[in-house]
Amino acid sequence: MNPLVLWPAAFLDIVATSLGYMGLAFMHDPGFFQMLRVSPIIFCGLLSMPILKQRLKWFNWTGILIVCIGLLIKAIPNVFTDLQTHQMELGGCVLDLNITNPGLTTTPPLKK
Repeated sequence: MNPLVLWPAAFLDIVATSLGYMGLAFMHDPGFFQMLRVSPIIFCGLLSMPILKQRLKWFNWTGILIVCIGLLIKAIPNVFTDLQTHQMELGGCVLDLNITNPGLTTTPPLKK
């Protein structure tokens, strides 16, 4: 086997790892980065069924389930804080529109 066959895959892996670590600098929670690093297990397992015609064994399904549960546990607090932050930002935007041009929106002023 020619060793150059693996070069494109190795190069893309290095690029993906480098981009992932650069993205880590902008993440709020580094623990979430580790969970995202594990998430390809889910996609590889699920895509191996239709593409490679493989049947997953019980321990494969158990691993996928554990990773999914871990992702959900890690993501739930971030989702709720992001929703609260987004609602506050949206409320401030609507409040500003009501102050600057009361006829522009029909929403009542927000209570604080």
